[in-house]
Amino acid sequence: MDSWQINRIAVGNCAKAVCEALCKLGKRCSVRWVNRQCEPPQDVTRSDYYGAFRRWFEAVFIANRDGAEFLFEDFCAFVQSMRDFEDLATADLQQQFARCEGEHSDIIRVALLSGDTGQLQREIAEDIAEKRLLLAMIRAREIGQARAA
Repeated sequence: MDSWQINRIAVGNCAKAVCEALCKLGKRCSVRWVNRQCEPPQDVTRSDYYGAFRRWFEAVFIANRDGAEFLFEDFCAFVQSMRDFEDLATADLQQQFARCEGEHSDIIRVALLSGDTGQLQREIAEDIAEKRLLLAMIRAREIGQARAA
């Protein structure tokens, strides 16, 4: 599937609303410009923002896998913070830090005491989930500060 086709699905019948949201975020554009992102390119000079995003990620992945993993986790946290903004922006950050520390301690305890790989995998998965939530909470605070400015 080409990026323009993905954009067409993503935008749907909401080109005007997407345009208005982009304007609120500081991008000067028109509904026509949004619609052009959802059509096959007529020339090679047309900006294709989703395609550029994918090429950027792929280039970072090829050049620096760890950096690409960071971009991916940050993007996932950004999406989660937009989904759950109200809950995450007001959640107790210190309590979440404590949960993350507890999950990390559980991993160490299981690794040193039991060596049960099944339990170790479960503890690691729980640790990752808590840290992703922490990252989303931090991103939600950043979004809230940006909205307030």
